[in-house]
Amino acid sequence: MKGIAPLISTILLIIITISGATITYTFTSDFIGSNLFSPSMIMPLIIVESVELKNYGVASINVRNLGTTTSIIDKVYMISILDGSIVGDYSPRYLEISPGQLTKINIEPSSLIASKDGNYYLKVVTKEGWIGFSKAFFLKGLDFGEWVEYSGNPVLDPYIRAYYPCVIYDVNGFHGHGVSAKYKMWFNSYYSNRYSIWFAFSNDGITWNLHNSPVSGLSDNSGHPWVLYFSEGFPGSNSGNNPNGTTMYYRIWYWDANKLYTVEAIRYAESPDGINWYNDQPVKNGLIPIITGSSSDWNKGSYGPACVLYNPSASNSGTDWKFRMYYDGTPGHNESIGVGFSSDGITWIGYDKNGDGKADPVLTGSSFGWDANYVYPCTVLKLGSKYYMFFSGGVSGTNEGIGYAISDDGLTWTKDPKNPIFHKNDGVSWRNARTYTPAVVKAEDGLRMYFTGVDSMGNYAIGYAMLK
Repeated sequence: MKGIAPLISTILLIIITISGATITYTFTSDFIGSNLFSPSMIMPLIIVESVELKNYGVASINVRNLGTTTSIIDKVYMISILDGSIVGDYSPRYLEISPGQLTKINIEPSSLIASKDGNYYLKVVTKEGWIGFSKAFFLKGLDFGEWVEYSGNPVLDPYIRAYYPCVIYDVNGFHGHGVSAKYKMWFNSYYSNRYSIWFAFSNDGITWNLHNSPVSGLSDNSGHPWVLYFSEGFPGSNSGNNPNGTTMYYRIWYWDANKLYTVEAIRYAESPDGINWYNDQPVKNGLIPIITGSSSDWNKGSYGPACVLYNPSASNSGTDWKFRMYYDGTPGHNESIGVGFSSDGITWIGYDKNGDGKADPVLTGSSFGWDANYVYPCTVLKLGSKYYMFFSGGVSGTNEGIGYAISDDGLTWTKDPKNPIFHKNDGVSWRNARTYTPAVVKAEDGLRMYFTGVDSMGNYAIGYAMLK
């Protein structure tokens, strides 16, 4: 390992190519000091030959194996030169690199990003313990409060009411699991005198195709959906009416409008295609209830889930669980956001910050200003080493504007003092009565925010914005 540092110190930046929003740094090595290595040694050695930057982060890297045996890439880290801190990491799926092979590693959008302007470098680690580095490069950190609204909004304005969107993206069109499209959306509607959840799909995120009826298999008066997609699939994990031998690829958490002041206000189901749902059932309280039903509690009732994060490698202890749900809590007036933890997505343990045996909110109204009394719903993304929350808020209701907050752990949040990002008083006609429900998704071209607007005539529609 001692020979790596002098070798890496000889890596030179030779080309910078700029094309639109993409910058490619290409590196080379003159291999001074290569006599440190005997040709007979069996040594996998990785070097980073180029780094492609796109928008606000690393899009891809090219690495080469200079050793004599096959190496397996374990992790890519992005590190700040200023203080040596790791600002993001990426774990590719099982990736072997043969001796002499040059391999391109495509980084998932927003996995390696700059939290602020600065110089960074990459560290590539193999499962054998060998390390490769890139030369330093500069990244401009973007302000996650700066968004550009699409001039053609709204993008989804069907004959039914459309609001509370949940949008997911897959560059491969979800591998044929249901409708083949890059973008899929589930949204709330009010149709035939009841709340229901509908489905739409798109290949560009702008022109949407509406499924011809509400999705099936969910409870009556359903709304406020949040959907996760599992590309590898999972078996129907709970008792119920799963079709025999059918693999499930989608899970949904949603609000049951009939059960406001019990934990049954939040329900769960699973699906092979995102349209036909099975094993519909209410979620359950764990040791620390997420919803209490007690009139003195901030979480007496709930208007449903906000979003659910999934970490398959979690330990299911402390605050590290496979499922983390951000959800609404209300005593009947103000609304706050809480967090629940679960190993199966069904039974949830509330986040107890002060150890008194009761769940605590992680985001509340500011007591003054645009979000004085209400915060909900939200989207939480982990981008690099930070968590970002995009949330609705208001004084008289949770539908007056959209802001964002940042966190190191997803539990203690700091709101951006420049909030709100958007507000109903912006003077935009399609959303001048309500502007709310941000659903933020990582797409190939960066972050997109889909959100609800209601105009002065009471028309509910969905538009979107792009991060600058």
